[in-house]
Amino acid sequence: MKESLSMFIKIIFCTVFLSLQTVFAMDYDITEVLFLDDTDQSVDISKVENKIKSKVGTKLDSDHLTLDIQLLMKELPRFEHIQVSIDPGTTEEEVNLRFTFQKKRIAKMVRVMVENGHQELNALLDELATRKGRVFRADALERDKEYLRKAYVRAGFPKVQVSHELIAKEEKGDLEVRFHVHPKSKKVQIKKIYIYGNYSIGTDRLKDVMKTRTRSWFLSSRPSLNDFTLNEDLDALYAYYKNDGYLDVKISHELELQDNKYAWISIFVQEGRRYQVRDLKLYGAKSLTPKLVLDKSGLRHMKGFSEKNLRLGLQKIREYYGEVGFALVQTLSNYNPTDESLSLYVQEGEVQTISGVKIEGLKKMKEEVALYDVKIKKGDKVNTRFIRETLQKMKATGYYRDVLVDYVPSDDPKKKNQGELLITVTEANTQYISFGFGASSSGPLGQFSYGNQNLFGSGKGLSIQAMKSKELSKLGLIFNDPHLFGSDYTAQARASYEDRQGHEYDETRIRTRIMIQKAITEKLQFGIGARFEFVTLDNIAEGINQTTYNIRKKTKIMGMISTLVYKNQVRDTAGDVKKGHSISLALMPSYSDQGAYIKAFTQVTGALSLGQNSNGSSHTISGRITLGYVSDNAPVFEKYYAGGIGSIRGFESRSITPRGNGIGGGAVISANVAYSFPIVSNRVKGVIFVEGATIGDNFESLSQVRLVGGIGVRTNLRDTFLGTSLEFGYAFPLLKQDGDQLKPFYFMFGEYDPAYDL
Repeated sequence: MKESLSMFIKIIFCTVFLSLQTVFAMDYDITEVLFLDDTDQSVDISKVENKIKSKVGTKLDSDHLTLDIQLLMKELPRFEHIQVSIDPGTTEEEVNLRFTFQKKRIAKMVRVMVENGHQELNALLDELATRKGRVFRADALERDKEYLRKAYVRAGFPKVQVSHELIAKEEKGDLEVRFHVHPKSKKVQIKKIYIYGNYSIGTDRLKDVMKTRTRSWFLSSRPSLNDFTLNEDLDALYAYYKNDGYLDVKISHELELQDNKYAWISIFVQEGRRYQVRDLKLYGAKSLTPKLVLDKSGLRHMKGFSEKNLRLGLQKIREYYGEVGFALVQTLSNYNPTDESLSLYVQEGEVQTISGVKIEGLKKMKEEVALYDVKIKKGDKVNTRFIRETLQKMKATGYYRDVLVDYVPSDDPKKKNQGELLITVTEANTQYISFGFGASSSGPLGQFSYGNQNLFGSGKGLSIQAMKSKELSKLGLIFNDPHLFGSDYTAQARASYEDRQGHEYDETRIRTRIMIQKAITEKLQFGIGARFEFVTLDNIAEGINQTTYNIRKKTKIMGMISTLVYKNQVRDTAGDVKKGHSISLALMPSYSDQGAYIKAFTQVTGALSLGQNSNGSSHTISGRITLGYVSDNAPVFEKYYAGGIGSIRGFESRSITPRGNGIGGGAVISANVAYSFPIVSNRVKGVIFVEGATIGDNFESLSQVRLVGGIGVRTNLRDTFLGTSLEFGYAFPLLKQDGDQLKPFYFMFGEYDPAYDL
């Protein structure tokens, strides 16, 4: 029964295959018919030869081919399947047939054998269609050989050849399949790249377009020659010239090998003339003036005709029309190289109106909450700029892994100028849990945090954070509402307990803080709030004059908080900032049992990408400057301290004070410069940094500077349950003072946050 079913399936497959092959060849004459097995040996069909209908001299007929396949499979059951190919004959009216018979054999062994001791590339067998233990298919051999050839070409062997060998086993006719790789040369490395004939575009600019490179610096290894990449580079150079107006450009290359080991690549450019745009006209603009549309396109300033700039200009025209309601506008262009005229054509369509907003893909988030971030309402004119802003805003919330926004015109003839705004989302995991363990000079430490940024689909977030070491215990609760009462205001409430044991005094704090923030622009945010704290000091060291520093054992604090944050940053695939900058300002006028005082700090960060690897992980130079100030009559526990992550690594946390007596200062400056670089895809980065800090009673008294250099490793764990990054490393002092408490090894989760809590 199973064999009959298998036969039936094979017949159906072959019938469909042959019908498709011959549908356009019904009147062709058959001039040759071959019957071969998968090793190109003739197959004996003598006992059914008289019954074969597809013969030399007959017309090609799909029904005959189907019957022939059925007959051969029935009479020759030793074959797994039969396939027929139709090849052109000597004239247009003639065809040749080839019946290929696949034997029933298992590949007992598959090997890739490299000639002359050349290194075998890793994981080649995993990508082959021919696999150990599978049914052997002869038609897969050529595909496998081409795959092996390309793999070795990419590895630097441009002359490689690949052949195969089939070794029959005694039992059941099984096979050992051997692929023989003949490199034909040593591994070819690129020594020089020369470009000739590029009179208008500099060589460095053209080399930047190419992926093929020579080695970047003296001690680095030379890259291997890759013919496929080189051909892609030639196409890229051709496109680069055309985009700059050189429509007649011709590019060729020569490859010179020395000892079959080093390659000199010579690229020859025939630039031709650079075409200009001497006449620019716009047709079809009715609702908007042609002059205004052309000004928006930016095409008036095109020095030479550029296909790239033309595409960008047409896109700008569509965007401009889309911002005033013409969502279905179409644009065309025609460039005449004879008189160098460029004609643009606009088909405006009609102003479109939003008939409704629909969100698909929501499973956890409530639709009414998701709509808080959509500022386009029913009855609004379609505005493509608002649609883009909605897309960006929804992506930035962190609730969604992907967001797509589309305008779908109505099918109803009565609503031809209306359509639905369709938003399709893929929700992200908004719950996270992280924990860590480490060690300090005084013993082990641990930390734990849990959060859910979308409680019950409401968009509200709640997180719990805890930390425990010998000197410090912290427990915090944070509640976040990104749309207070459905508005654009963000509300955050924090409550925390902290118990710190220090050399000068022990400190216990209970803190509460409420903040309301408003996004003034996409990048600028303003916040205002209040804080209430209850602080108890105990075990004050005998050497500290409590009167001098106005130390009270119990203190209450009430204060205002105002913040201004500007961020313009872009992150790489590892989740790290690769370019951009941020500025944070905080002002906290407060009142304690000792009177009124002011505390403030500001932080400026910047980053510049030097390039990125194929996984999107960036080589980045970054820097930070942090300044803090607090007035003289502030309680001692409100003073600033330096040391530890966020100010200067390599020193014990909060161990740096103006006089070394454990009492903080009124002014602090800390800064760092770091270079981070990918090591493993976008998972592991190396970090090299220099950090410095100085602290005093005020800015005039800043004098003693600490400076460290360090190296670390950062791992990207953002797509794990930890949801963040982890970094550890070593910092060694370049400048230190007598009595400093050093802590060379550091360990941290997340990014570099300032050490000065609001």
